[in-house]
Amino acid sequence: MPKLTKVTPTTIKAIKPADKPVKWGVGDGLYIYVTPQGYKSWRYKYRFMNKEKVLVIGDALAISYEEAKAARLAAINNITHNIDPMTNKKQVRQLAAAEQSNTFEVVARRWHENWIKIKHISDKHAQKTWQRLEKDVIPRIGHLPIKDIDRVTIVALSKAPVDRGSLDIASRVLDTVAGVFRFASNQGLITSDPCQSMKTSDFIPTTEVENMTRISTAEVPQFLFDLEKTKMNEQIRLYLKIMMLVFVRKDELLGAKWDEFDFDAEVWHVDWQRMKSKREHEVPITPQLFELLQQLRELNPAENPVYLFPALSRKSESGIMSDAAIRNELYKMGYKPRDIVVKGRTTQWGMTIHGFRGVASTALSESTNPASPSIVHATVKTSASNNDLGKNLVVEAQLDHVMGDGSSSPYNKAEHWDMRVTMMREWADWVDAQRALGMAQFG
Repeated sequence: MPKLTKVTPTTIKAIKPADKPVKWGVGDGLYIYVTPQGYKSWRYKYRFMNKEKVLVIGDALAISYEEAKAARLAAINNITHNIDPMTNKKQVRQLAAAEQSNTFEVVARRWHENWIKIKHISDKHAQKTWQRLEKDVIPRIGHLPIKDIDRVTIVALSKAPVDRGSLDIASRVLDTVAGVFRFASNQGLITSDPCQSMKTSDFIPTTEVENMTRISTAEVPQFLFDLEKTKMNEQIRLYLKIMMLVFVRKDELLGAKWDEFDFDAEVWHVDWQRMKSKREHEVPITPQLFELLQQLRELNPAENPVYLFPALSRKSESGIMSDAAIRNELYKMGYKPRDIVVKGRTTQWGMTIHGFRGVASTALSESTNPASPSIVHATVKTSASNNDLGKNLVVEAQLDHVMGDGSSSPYNKAEHWDMRVTMMREWADWVDAQRALGMAQFG
């Protein structure tokens, strides 16, 4: 075996191939193997279990002499621990190949199949979830080994749905991705879960501040006139009219089902699962609300309708109308929240879905407000020991607010139900009066 006295990239490159393979020794069992075609590789000859073996380290022109010597030392260490270097190399190579093949898309498909099986997911839900991944996730990170994906990359996935105003979809995307990573962690495919303890609220904008924006009581006639005269989807118009009458939370009305309405008893039993308080809630059905519900039924004359407000698009994942569509109509009406200056003070003006609750709460709770139905002025206020001093129990009950320490309902339903019915009827009459006023003033 010829010896290579000086080992440098230049001397290695200068080695000429021969008709037969040639081994150029560099010391301590390490040598360069040269094929007749000119390919040069680092190799290390060793003995394991009384057998002579050869470890192929790699391309001699791509791997430096120092790296080759380090590989030899690693092999010696393996032998010391009764590990065959050649077998270990195969295992490392196989592991590396497996890691490269475990891309996010591959793992996501495995998660999806397992999720459907374990959670008994419906075909429709499963399809929508995968479509969400295909739209906002897989095109961006589907090709990446899942072990190489960090939290920064994951957070960036929310940008596209956020930019198009789909904040709910942004949260769903990240929740789904987090599920994939939990699966990968449980399967031993990753050693660290980048989604662990991740809070989407830390980087996905909320509309909480915007949702509190509302018009004043004095502006209600103008708003109701605009609501009547602005061209918009009729289902959305009815949603806004009903919201004005019932002032529940937006999702409580969006997710309302026809079987929740007892027209004989004149009460809407809101499903407790949609309530923020996670308790049952009841809304009196006034004549005005009944009329709007009849219009809604005629607008969607399905044989067995489920939702009051079915999705406007077949692409909807939830099956119900989106709050984004409603918000857009409010904006087109001219009520998009914006800063205005009133008496030298900057404040936000406009109208949002949540704003209906604010309008009703203000109008009903202020005794000096002419909008307040008479029933409010005669009902009991909270005690001085209560943190919500001065709030009317009947109004707070209709808003489904928990007062004080939140340990109990703020009202006795049996005692106050008749008052709530009267209040909601007077409120509906007042809304009618404001609409008539608006039509007379601005029509």
